[in-house]
Amino acid sequence: MSSININNKIIIPCESGDSILRSSLRNSIGIAYECNSGGCGACKVDLISGEVQNKYPDASSLTKRDVRKNRILACQNVPVGSIEINAEISGGSESYILPVKYNAKLISKEIISSDVVEFSFAIKSDVKYRPGQYFMLSICGLAERAYSVSSPDSEDGVIKFIIKKMDMGKVSSYLFDEINSGDVIGLDGPYGHAYLIENNCDVVCIAGGAGLSPIASIIRSLKKNGSTNKLHFFYGINFIEDLNIEYILRLIGDMSGSEYNFIPAITNDNENWSGEIGFIHQVVERCLPDFLNKEFYFCGPPVMTSAVQKMLMIEKSVPFERMHFDRFF
Repeated sequence: MSSININNKIIIPCESGDSILRSSLRNSIGIAYECNSGGCGACKVDLISGEVQNKYPDASSLTKRDVRKNRILACQNVPVGSIEINAEISGGSESYILPVKYNAKLISKEIISSDVVEFSFAIKSDVKYRPGQYFMLSICGLAERAYSVSSPDSEDGVIKFIIKKMDMGKVSSYLFDEINSGDVIGLDGPYGHAYLIENNCDVVCIAGGAGLSPIASIIRSLKKNGSTNKLHFFYGINFIEDLNIEYILRLIGDMSGSEYNFIPAITNDNENWSGEIGFIHQVVERCLPDFLNKEFYFCGPPVMTSAVQKMLMIEKSVPFERMHFDRFF
């Protein structure tokens, strides 16, 4: 078994095939990270000694300067034998839910739009995660992908994911076109920092497209737990045909005990649409009464999350700790 010496202070074991990041998180060592897929660059560490297998040598998040300085992505490098690294360690690792590998069996698919489906899987283990977190989904012979959970914090024996079919996407194409009821996939998780914070603040959820998945998890958890937090839910889609209002009403329609406000918006004008039009960050800025004492949760395409973050931080002076999102690419 390989091992990792971190900051010359602690040595942890590394399971076969596990990356530096996942080995660290499984051992309660909070190395900084976000996407777990090589796109964001948040998990850069210094390789001091030893050999690694790089699963993503062409990652755009690594600069030429990083390479010269022997910096590597913890999420994409697997130790070969014993290695030593220097890494940024975040506090509060004792509160992490340690990621674990599971198997899950497909139960059903629910069509949300022409290219977005919610997949429901049966799980034998008691999978623990926080609303808004994600799992790495793996299928034998195909690349692994990160997908956010859409089910609440615990739903006995079932875990759900809202997934968009991507052009040339091997995993999503398999899920949409080939997987059958009863087929088994692999799950590894949970991961992610954009999970529901339990306090008395208003909750603002902002979703774009398939970014609905972690937002659905948060809303379902609020509903399941009888939360009295006021909910502001903004959902941005490209075309009116992408809005499955029956699904949304089932998602939020019986939030007894909680006051909520749902505002959908489309980016492409349509004569049959009388609601909000524009990019979702513009709609939030226009329609949210105020930005004080609120927790903001948002997920969607990178350009959307960047626009929302910029609007909240620069234009509305929302503290960074009130913004909860994970960067995916």
